[in-house]
Amino acid sequence: MSTNSSSTVTKHVLNVVPNHVSWQSGPNSRGTFEILALCLSTIFFAIWTAYRPDVPTTILPQSRRHKHASLEPLGMVALFLLAPELLPITAAIELRKAWILYHGVGSMAAIRESNMQWTLSHAFYVLMGGFTFVDMAGTIHFLTPDELIEVVEKRLFSDKFDFISKKAIKNRTRRDNLSKGITVIQITSFFVLLASRWAQKLPLSILEISSFAYIISAAIAYLLWWSKPDTVQKSIFIDITTCPLLEFCTEKDTCAKMHWKNPPDETFFRRLYQDLEIVPCYLRVFVGLSGPVIYGSLHLLAWNTPLPSVTEVLLWKSAVIGVIAMGPVILYLQFLGFNILHWFRKSEQGDSDHHLTTGKIVDALVRWATLIAIIAYVLARLYMLEEAFRQLFYLPPDSFKVPSWSNYIPRFS
Repeated sequence: MSTNSSSTVTKHVLNVVPNHVSWQSGPNSRGTFEILALCLSTIFFAIWTAYRPDVPTTILPQSRRHKHASLEPLGMVALFLLAPELLPITAAIELRKAWILYHGVGSMAAIRESNMQWTLSHAFYVLMGGFTFVDMAGTIHFLTPDELIEVVEKRLFSDKFDFISKKAIKNRTRRDNLSKGITVIQITSFFVLLASRWAQKLPLSILEISSFAYIISAAIAYLLWWSKPDTVQKSIFIDITTCPLLEFCTEKDTCAKMHWKNPPDETFFRRLYQDLEIVPCYLRVFVGLSGPVIYGSLHLLAWNTPLPSVTEVLLWKSAVIGVIAMGPVILYLQFLGFNILHWFRKSEQGDSDHHLTTGKIVDALVRWATLIAIIAYVLARLYMLEEAFRQLFYLPPDSFKVPSWSNYIPRFS
C-alpha cells in the first residue's frame, strides 16, 4: 500500500499523465493530425522565410547550376529544421563580417567623395558571391572583399564599372511576397492559438512549445539578415576591361588572402568553422552559446507538461537542462584546460620535456571532455526531438479542447 502511494505521489509530482488519448480525430475537437500539421507547417514556413541563401555558384557547369540553385536552399532548410540553433549563429557571423566590410569600405575617401551608394546590403552582396568576373583565360572568379578594397582605394571604378548600384542588386533579388505573407499569417495564427490556450489554462504539447522555439530562432535570424539580399539567383558580371587590377590580381596572386568569402560550393560546416575562426574569442563564445541557450531555455515553458512515464519525465527534463548547460560546460572545459596548462608552465621552471608531456596530456583530456560534451548535446537534442513527436500519442484529453473563438483564426493545418 505504501509503495503504491509513493508511486502515485511521484507520478503526480513529476507530471505523469494519468490518462491519455492515443489518437484524436476531428472535427468536433482539434485532432492529433491537426496539431502535427499546424506545428510542422509553421516551423517550415518560419525557417524557409528566415533563411537567405548565397548566390548560386557560377563556377558549376550550366547543366548543374540550376540543380545546385534549387537543392542548396532545400538542404540548408533541412539542416536548420534539425538544428534551429544554428540559424541565428550563422546569421550573426555573416552580419559581423558584412558590418566590418561595410565600415571598412565606407570609410574610404574614394567612397565619401563620390556619389556611389554603399550600404550594408552591398557588403552582404559581396560576401555572398554577388559579383563575378572572367579573366583572360576564361576562368570565372568571385570578387573578394580584398579585391573590392583595392579597386576602391585606387579609384579604378567608373561610370561603366557600375557594380555598386543598389538598383542592380535589387533587380537580382527575387522576393517571394506570397510565401512571406503566408508565413506572417501562419505565425500570427499560431501565436494567437498559444495565447488563447494559455489564457484558458488548456495544456500545450511539447511539439507546440518546440515550434515556438523554432519561430523565435528564425525571427532572430531574420532580423540579423534584414539587410542581406534575399534569394538572388544570378551574380552581377563585371567587365574586366574596365578594371585591369582584377586581371592583375588573378595572374600575380598579389591580393591579400582573407577569410571573407568562402566559395558557395564548400560545405556548410567547413564554412561555419572557418567563419568562427576569425571571430574574436569573446564574440565567438557569445555567438556559440546564444543559439543553444535560447532554444533550450524556451523549452522550460513545457517544464510541467505531462509525459507517459516517470522515466520519460526525468529524461526529457535532463535533456532540456543538458542543452542549456552544455555550451557553458564546453566553455568552462576550455577555460579550465587553459588555466591548468598555464599553471604547469609557471611551476615547471624550464623543464621543457615535462612541460611538453603535461601539455599533451592536458590538451588530450580537454579535447576528449569536449568531444563527450558535444556527443551528449547531440543525444539530448535528438531525445528532445523524438519526445516532441512521441508525446502526441500520449496527450491528456484537455489538449484537444478548442478555445471558444480560435476556430475563426485562418491557418494552414
